[in-house]
Amino acid sequence: MRTIQADPNADFVGMATWDTELYAIVTHVLGDGAVDEERAVYAVVKDWWHSMISALLDTNRKYKIRALHKLLKAEKRVKELLGENFLQSDMRTDFTVKDARIAITALKRYSGCLTWQGVTLEDQEIQSKVVDLTRPDALEKIRARWEQLSDMAKRKEFCQLALGWMQGILAKKLNKNVQAPDLEGEDLIVFHYGVKMADAVPRSQLDAMATPELREVEQFERQLQDFSDMWLGRDRTDDGLSTALSLFEGDNIEEMRKIFFTESEDIGVERFAKMTEAELHVYLGIPNGIPAVFRKYTADEPGSIPVGNFGNASFEGAEEVELSWHQEVWLAAMIGLSVNSAQADVEGIHHTEEGLNNAPMAIREKWGTNPGIALLDEVGLGKTMETIAGIALLQTLHKVKQDWKPESGRDKLPACIRSAETFGGRQGGIPDAPHLIVVPTNLIDQWASELRRFLNPTAVDLIVVSTSAKKWKSDMDRLQSSPQPPYRRVVL
Repeated sequence: MRTIQADPNADFVGMATWDTELYAIVTHVLGDGAVDEERAVYAVVKDWWHSMISALLDTNRKYKIRALHKLLKAEKRVKELLGENFLQSDMRTDFTVKDARIAITALKRYSGCLTWQGVTLEDQEIQSKVVDLTRPDALEKIRARWEQLSDMAKRKEFCQLALGWMQGILAKKLNKNVQAPDLEGEDLIVFHYGVKMADAVPRSQLDAMATPELREVEQFERQLQDFSDMWLGRDRTDDGLSTALSLFEGDNIEEMRKIFFTESEDIGVERFAKMTEAELHVYLGIPNGIPAVFRKYTADEPGSIPVGNFGNASFEGAEEVELSWHQEVWLAAMIGLSVNSAQADVEGIHHTEEGLNNAPMAIREKWGTNPGIALLDEVGLGKTMETIAGIALLQTLHKVKQDWKPESGRDKLPACIRSAETFGGRQGGIPDAPHLIVVPTNLIDQWASELRRFLNPTAVDLIVVSTSAKKWKSDMDRLQSSPQPPYRRVVL
């Protein structure tokens, strides 16, 4: 096989180039006898080859166009928040920390669209020459370097520059040192170019900017670190209460709900996007804002919770357990999909009746054709908290349904399950069965810690299955002998 060096600014490699590899592939797969162009098998393979490559090229071209559209939309949003010419050290006069935090959300969408953005050899040559930031002409060199880059190369560096610029503005406004995130290599270099650009913003513009509160700056810095972790492919341990994205906390909740509803391309939660927290609490049947089996108070570390405190009483250093609005929206969507009895009609997947009868239960009952639940791929939104809250909500709703008397009317049930006849496509509602969490062995301690932080130990029995096979029997014995009913057991 040959390696084709394509121009990143051009289209995908064309069919003619792909055809140069067909002979080698057919020979390798089918043998020398199949490569005679007079043979029917070769003609069939060639037709298949052309149709497959054409379909892939067409799909990728469309994906590239959509990605570029989303990227430019996010870039426009960032410039609206920071100022059209912020990279020329001209900021918006009414720029605030809230704008910076919203900009990071837009930059996260932006960074997810960079797959198709390549750089030329000329770009690589320019990028390899690092600007000495201690020189008096450093700013001029950074700007000259930026102008020399291709549009694609500029897009590849836009996130790091914008992050550095925002951090530089806040540091200069507060007369503090720049707290750089854990970026590496060229990304960190470009981040500091952005800081240098911010350093050139006129003092008059900085003076016009409202002085941010320390709490706001700390939330921004946590969010910035979350972004850098995502950029480098690191998924940090959720700190639950403290690191759930601060965009969805406190005074910004109304602004973020508006953005979530008008700009987000998330699917599956649209019908809940306009609900207030109070409305979501009623819908989910959690009048206090948290599932009944949750602690009301917790600490960063389970070991800091006093012995005998099961979460209903506060203690020194305690934090009140709260769910963010976006986490409650997720819970509503999760329940909505779980009680949806619709199944996809997948024809032809079971070739014979005999094959279907001998298939595993999950295939026979079409578990895989039930609507999906969630793809939790964003950093910092509190995935661990959402998952634990999802389990706790199911436990809470099971108890509510168990205590419900039909003669009292279905209007006494929470709205999320009021009209539900099935759960996961099965009759009988939420089953009286344990909850299973499967994680890599290196995350067991982390998950066990988080479960103990949030779940009331008198209401839920946590069984952590050992990584040692010698202990599995005793673990299963403990599961079977648990004093809690099955639905109140969590197996990790």
